Amino acid sequence: MTAPRLDPERFPRASRYHPAWAAAAVSGGANPLLLTEWLTQALPLRPGMRVLDLGSGPGASSVFLAREHDMGAWGDACTPCAPTPGACP
Repeated sequence: MTAPRLDPERFPRASRYHPAWAAAAVSGGANPLLLTEWLTQALPLRPGMRVLDLGSGPGASSVFLAREHDMGAWGDACTPCAPTPGACP
């Protein structure tokens, strides 16, 4: 199956990423590149700003912010390391 291409007119930055990589980053039904580009249009972002990306999954939104807006981005997928509380070191 071929990954769908992103709309370059609506999402010019996100559409430059490889479609298969963008599709693999989808978690929970939403495309993080599209959401991040859409949100960044309403935010006064400047190079050098830092963001903590909680629930980042594979980190596509962090990659997008770092590459497209020259920001420092740290992600935490918030994935439990074990099914029972206290089982992680």
